[in-house]
Amino acid sequence: MFVSQSTKEAYVISVYINNPLLIGGRKFDLRLYVLVSTYRPLRCYMYKLGFCRFCTVKYTPSTSELDNMFVHLTNVAIQKHGEDYNHIHGGKWTVNNLRLYLESTRGREVTSKLFDEIHWIIVQSLKAVAPVMNNDKHCFECYGYDIIIDDRLKPWLIERGGHWCPYLRPWTRNLWPLNKPKMGDGLSMPEPPSWVSVNASPSLTSSTANDRILKYNLINDTLNIAVPNGEIPDCKWNKSPPKEVLGNYEILYDEELAQGDGAERELRNRPGQPVGPRAGRSRDSGRNVLTTWK
Repeated sequence: MFVSQSTKEAYVISVYINNPLLIGGRKFDLRLYVLVSTYRPLRCYMYKLGFCRFCTVKYTPSTSELDNMFVHLTNVAIQKHGEDYNHIHGGKWTVNNLRLYLESTRGREVTSKLFDEIHWIIVQSLKAVAPVMNNDKHCFECYGYDIIIDDRLKPWLIERGGHWCPYLRPWTRNLWPLNKPKMGDGLSMPEPPSWVSVNASPSLTSSTANDRILKYNLINDTLNIAVPNGEIPDCKWNKSPPKEVLGNYEILYDEELAQGDGAERELRNRPGQPVGPRAGRSRDSGRNVLTTWK
């Protein structure tokens, strides 16, 4: 029987990581938020307040537990239905707590290498799609990256979640009330300017008080970078915000800065390091040298 191309379904098959790094015997992954202000040239920011999501049941590779979602899937949407789910902290750690834990158990050098490799993965994934992305100067993208770490401290990209993509067009009606994420009682979302249209994804819903605060600050800091001072951006607007408005963001990669400084080269000691205000220091010369990823 002939099957037309339009009726076929597309699938993405990935390797199951059967040796995940465990903490307290439980599997976890990282959710990291990355803001892309422009794709050409590529400029992106890492949100420092990412978090780890833990399973509620201890991990086992036993085939008898393959169907137990509380063992294998870290999604809060699943774990919150488990008997051992903690509604106070939501089964989450901050990324900073994870880093402190790894530095104390594995050492500072290997921990720094791990996070450099995570940054490398993120930048390479953005570079891969940059040529085909719509580079509208009046919009930006905020992605949710899901990363899992194996027991050899190798990071794996699970997926790059949907995007929170406001379109900064002065002729757009205020659609924010229609798309306004629910944050729970006691904390209102920051209101964007009246000409901002928002499509909220990845999910900005929250499960705990700390989660509400984190996502409130995420949106607030994002808007401060995208629309500094709440002004309507001009088509010739320079999307390099001053350092004081970055909030909890830090520059992850600036292609224009990297090319201008002649910094597109292979790193000698690490797979990657941020470009910008937090650029690395060359051990050979003893002076500051901007570094980036190929």
